[in-house]
Amino acid sequence: YDLKAIIKKSRPKVLAANLSGQNLSALQNTSQKFSADVITVEDQQIAISAALGETSAECSDKGKYADSNAEFLLFAGFDRATLNKFLDELNKVRANVDLKAMYTPNNRYWSVAHLIDELEKEHKQMTGGDVNG
Repeated sequence: YDLKAIIKKSRPKVLAANLSGQNLSALQNTSQKFSADVITVEDQQIAISAALGETSAECSDKGKYADSNAEFLLFAGFDRATLNKFLDELNKVRANVDLKAMYTPNNRYWSVAHLIDELEKEHKQMTGGDVNG
C-alpha cells in the first residue's frame, strides 16, 4: 500500500518531544495557522507510526535507545513547500528546535528514542556542538 496516499488524506501532523514554554506555544500557534495537528509524545519507546496514531505496531527497537531530553519535531503529511513555510514561520517566532525530521517509510517503525538518537549524532557531526534540550 502507498504510505503517501494514507498520509495525504489526513491533516498534517507534527510529533513533538520535550518541548515546553515558548517553543511549545510557538509550535501550537504555527500548527493552527497551517491546520496541522500537534501530538506531544511522552513515551519515547513507542513506534513513530503508533505515536502518530497510524498503527498500533510495536517498534522494531524498543528499549535499545535511551530516552532523550533533547527537543525534537517530526513532520508527517507535509509537502515540501508547506513544510518550508511552516519552518519559516517557526523561525520568525524564534522557536528554535535543533532536531527535526520528516516521517518516512524508513523511520516509521523506529522508536521515537531511536530517531532522536540518530538526529543527535547527525547534529553533532554537522555542528560539532551539543543539542538544545
